[in-house]
Amino acid sequence: MSRIPAAEVTAPALASLVQRVIRERGQLGELYPVLLRSPSIAAGMIELGNGVRRDAALPAVLRELVICRVGVLNGANYEVMRHQRIAAGLGVSNERLEAITAWPGAEVFTPQERAVLAYADAMTTQVRVPDDVFASVRDSLPEQEVLELTVTVAYYNMISRILVALEIGAEPARRQS
Repeated sequence: MSRIPAAEVTAPALASLVQRVIRERGQLGELYPVLLRSPSIAAGMIELGNGVRRDAALPAVLRELVICRVGVLNGANYEVMRHQRIAAGLGVSNERLEAITAWPGAEVFTPQERAVLAYADAMTTQVRVPDDVFASVRDSLPEQEVLELTVTVAYYNMISRILVALEIGAEPARRQS
């Protein structure tokens, strides 16, 4: 149960946004019913999400690996579960999906995958990316994909932080007393 209840998704004022989410995502999931409490925020998230997931040149496997890694780092289990399924559908093995948690010690990733995972780690945990980590990504991807990787990591940090803060998804966060 989310800390903020879902919007009334059958409300006529939300019909076009609800239909758009279902058309573009296949389902509402657990995040969008809450985001629909603010239609303008939900619409903006749809647009940016489309740019990241559907319109970007960044290879889908790299995208899904970094989304899973950001989710692991932020404790967003719901996001990790959803994107592990997507990654598996792209042919990512269970061994590699499980290794996301053990990264950076896992040896199952290609040099390019290691570069983007290190970049995701730096952006998520340090914000400022060290020069050597950036150089590794820059050597692995064209400029457009470096930008798209950067936006993907930033977008999924935002998504995972919304999920965790509002306790949306698989399990509620433990509250400090």
